[in-house]
Amino acid sequence: MNETKTLQLLWERYIYTAQTTIGKLYFILDGVKNYFCHTLEDTVRPENIKVMEHTAIPANVLFYINKFESPHYGKTLIIHTEKDGITIRAGLLKWEGCLFHNGNDHEDTAGCVLVARNHPTPDIIQGGMKAELAEYVWQKMAEGYNVTAMAVNLPQLQ
Repeated sequence: MNETKTLQLLWERYIYTAQTTIGKLYFILDGVKNYFCHTLEDTVRPENIKVMEHTAIPANVLFYINKFESPHYGKTLIIHTEKDGITIRAGLLKWEGCLFHNGNDHEDTAGCVLVARNHPTPDIIQGGMKAELAEYVWQKMAEGYNVTAMAVNLPQLQ
């Protein structure tokens, strides 16, 4: 019997400011959760409200992850819910082209998830981890893993 091999990217959001949302990205592989890096996104808003390029993608939605190569970002990952491989739908709201990529603050997001090694201030991350993330996930895909993702909004602790 062939069991499906699954890698889940889980990012837990825990700092919410007027313009950004900070989280931590984990890999869940074979039931083991391992920390990978920090994330920075746009503002989390109520589930029925979206401000174009200024709203974090929805939480508690099962996303699919595919390989993506962009002229601007190079080898990376795209987040989607729909069969077209680029669209996220949550109720009546829609996001398109949401990637994991490098960046430092809310001006770099436009609906994407930024990934980085350091988190020096509440509104900034630094030390891009996109290449390491893409390399690891692309390798797992080559090994036959299905890759999914989910964002979770934790309570704000500050």
